[in-house]
Amino acid sequence: MSHLHTHIHGNLIDNPDLRVFKDTDSVLCKFRLATSRRRPTEEKDSSGKVLWEDVDQLYIDVECWGQLATNVAASLKRGLPVSVCGKLVTETWLVDAPEGAEQEKLKRSKIVLKATQVAFDLARHQVSSVRSEPVGNTLAGQEPLRAKTTEELTRDSRGGVTDRLMSEEDAIGHAKRAKEREPVLVGAAAGSGGAGGANAADSADSADSADAEGVPF
Repeated sequence: MSHLHTHIHGNLIDNPDLRVFKDTDSVLCKFRLATSRRRPTEEKDSSGKVLWEDVDQLYIDVECWGQLATNVAASLKRGLPVSVCGKLVTETWLVDAPEGAEQEKLKRSKIVLKATQVAFDLARHQVSSVRSEPVGNTLAGQEPLRAKTTEELTRDSRGGVTDRLMSEEDAIGHAKRAKEREPVLVGAAAGSGGAGGANAADSADSADSADAEGVPF
């Protein structure tokens, strides 16, 4: 049974997390996306314009591989609006059960969007671009861009290798450890004006804390 491709538009709620598996040179980038549906309210601002609110919020993990992973890590950051196309899959893993439980392990699961395309939302932004090969397009008045490499993205400011470079054994151990979610400050409508962005950001704290327990990288 083939998977249907899914398109989701939203905002990054944190900076992309890039990992390189040194045993295979595979590159993985993950980020969390917030999206929602907007609807008008009965309230108006001081200029008489109708205020909008965010409803039906969705928070989902996005996974990118290969050159797409490198480009996402080099291009995106927290709060930016994107459109992601990919396949929805269910990831499962085991966690230790509470003391006294009948089973030693408990199964956990989450929905992940495995991205095949990630596009920038140009409704309120202008961008310069550069191809992975040396061909690019630069806006007037800006310096020509150079594509960042995976090696550059996995080094710190002093030139040392960061913990983004992982062996297969390290990756397995990392996946077994639960990752606590940081409070979300960017809503699904961040940067779009109105009351919606703030409401989505405020509700993100409770939404993330509800599904953060035992979630691997």
